[in-house]
Amino acid sequence: SFVAFRRHGSQLLNRTSFSSRRVEQPQLLITGCARKASSAVSGDSEDKSAEAIAGLGAVQAARAGSPAFWRGLARKMEEAPKKSKKKQQQQAPFRAPCKDPYAECLAEAFLSSAARSAVMSSPGAEARSVSFSARAAFMDRFVMDAVGRRTRQVVLLGSGSDTRPFRLDVPPQLTYTEVDAASVHEVRSAAATTHSLRRRAAFRRLDFDIAQSTEVAPGTSGKSEEEVSEALVEALSPAVKAARGAGVLFLLDEALEAWPEAAQRAAVAAVAKAAPAGSVLVGPAPTFDAIPLLQEAGFQQTNLVNHENLQKIFGLPILEGTSMLVAMKDVEDRPGPKPPTGSRPGPSVAARELRL
Repeated sequence: SFVAFRRHGSQLLNRTSFSSRRVEQPQLLITGCARKASSAVSGDSEDKSAEAIAGLGAVQAARAGSPAFWRGLARKMEEAPKKSKKKQQQQAPFRAPCKDPYAECLAEAFLSSAARSAVMSSPGAEARSVSFSARAAFMDRFVMDAVGRRTRQVVLLGSGSDTRPFRLDVPPQLTYTEVDAASVHEVRSAAATTHSLRRRAAFRRLDFDIAQSTEVAPGTSGKSEEEVSEALVEALSPAVKAARGAGVLFLLDEALEAWPEAAQRAAVAAVAKAAPAGSVLVGPAPTFDAIPLLQEAGFQQTNLVNHENLQKIFGLPILEGTSMLVAMKDVEDRPGPKPPTGSRPGPSVAARELRL
């Protein structure tokens, strides 16, 4: 993914409608799901999961569990049999961009049956699931490209119900730093134990609730944006030091629009300050214009990939307003032997797929 932007950045900027304007992300019914759910505990959850989720609020559970619910729904849509052979002939079979086998069990761990029913019965549920699945697949490709250039540190800012450590084929030398509230970590860990999910790489748990940390006004028991950002920079220092000059891949929460805008600004400011050379930031576009802040911090290539670009990449209708942020800081060519003179270096599979 980043290879396409690095090698063909000018062509992409000329031929596609990347935008640096503020983009309103489509509503994902996260707050509505939290309002309608009387409890964050699913009735069929194991006792261990129920104990872990006891300290999780409804809004927080909805923020963490909604991405998994949408990914799981997209996978169900792919596996569902067609109603008639006539429809199957007229319409190409649906293919979920992100085939997440663990999404459903994580959604059940975070969301009650009432919450899942409320989201499922909402208008446009299938369209939202496709957009969420495409969003996850877009970020997956950056993880695999980062592995190809020997990046060994991936930071999940708002790990929530993320399943990449369980499902992506990555080397054991890779380390995921998972940043979220302690209660979210406990629910996810309990669900992984219940369903026997095994991580494919090392991980570092960081109990830091960015999404809620700036909700209290400065001057009370809460912290200001600057204080939260500075604290996050310090907390991320082990991952930055362990990068050893190879850069860090930062992934924003797939439910970023559920965060208060102050928390979004604090997270992006922390990445801008902490990211070493060779780092990449990928995730849903924040609700504020983050590009000037990132460019000032040295992210030379910073773009918004809008829903039209995503439609071309995945060949599926994407909700209008869906936008992904991609920012790169001094990303150099991947290490390895130089190609023979006169030959062109071949882009990775992800780069070929993302080239528009």
